[in-house]
Amino acid sequence: MAFGQIAFHNYPRLTNYIDAVEWFESIKPLSKGKYKGLVPFARRGDIYQWMEKNGETIDIYLETPPSVGLTLYTFDKIRPSISFYSDGHVKIGYASLPQTSRKTPFLDKAVPALVSHILRGSKWACELGWSYVDQPYIMRYQKMEYPAYKYYFSEANIGQWTFDKEGNCLTPWAGFTWVVDKDKKREVTKKYAGLFEYIRTVTILTQIKDERRAWDKTVVSDNNVYSALRKHKDIIPKLADPNAFELHAKFVTDVLKDWEQLGSDVSKYPKVLATMLRNIIYRYHAKDFIKEVMIEQYADGSSNEKQIPTKTSYRNKIWLDSKF
Repeated sequence: MAFGQIAFHNYPRLTNYIDAVEWFESIKPLSKGKYKGLVPFARRGDIYQWMEKNGETIDIYLETPPSVGLTLYTFDKIRPSISFYSDGHVKIGYASLPQTSRKTPFLDKAVPALVSHILRGSKWACELGWSYVDQPYIMRYQKMEYPAYKYYFSEANIGQWTFDKEGNCLTPWAGFTWVVDKDKKREVTKKYAGLFEYIRTVTILTQIKDERRAWDKTVVSDNNVYSALRKHKDIIPKLADPNAFELHAKFVTDVLKDWEQLGSDVSKYPKVLATMLRNIIYRYHAKDFIKEVMIEQYADGSSNEKQIPTKTSYRNKIWLDSKF
């Protein structure tokens, strides 16, 4: 199974322990070679997807093959992606956890896609995923219920969930998100009102020469904001003085000059420039108005879907963790 080429027709649909036992007993173990006795889960040639029976449990191991460049684990170090228990319990999760989802897209897509396929149509139908702030979660489908999708988070170093035979999660964990306290952000805005008014005036007068309105020219660059923050951090507290006109002018001129030297990497659109200049101040004061909050949990342990971390949550976390 190469990444992006999953032959789903090779994989069974399993709904409970009995199905798993029947599938296990229908597969002939490998009879020779280094992996003699191993019971393949699907294709006989794929030794990185296998299963075993441990007492009253069927464990299914799903691991992508070496062709995708993942670090391979010996069989005694990885965990099953799906475990069916004779009492009706089911455990679902990642076999191994990466430090960050964005650096390991194969674990993010290939194995979770197989888990979803195998359990589709059962009461365990689900999707494994990672939030924008690198928290593993499982999203379960709930037919004829509200909400239709239930999210359960896991601690970053676990990434597995156990459900009883009724479908209740026995290992819920409250995830976190990062939000802006709007009232406190307004205080920062009010504090730097003089500077922000100067920024608005200057950027309105900015001339755009021979530049089409391409998408990449309208994006606020956090990297450029951060570089400017690190360079000019010492002057920022003084910019709160509404009468420091010369200081305001020097700050804006120096930052725009720095960005101008970056050439085409920095937008020249007035609104984008104004936002980036203001963000230097906001990021400097991020600890004053951004806070980490625990996501609300329902009685069954699932998380409030309206509080699931977004791309904005991730940016807020980056700002809050900034060191300059």
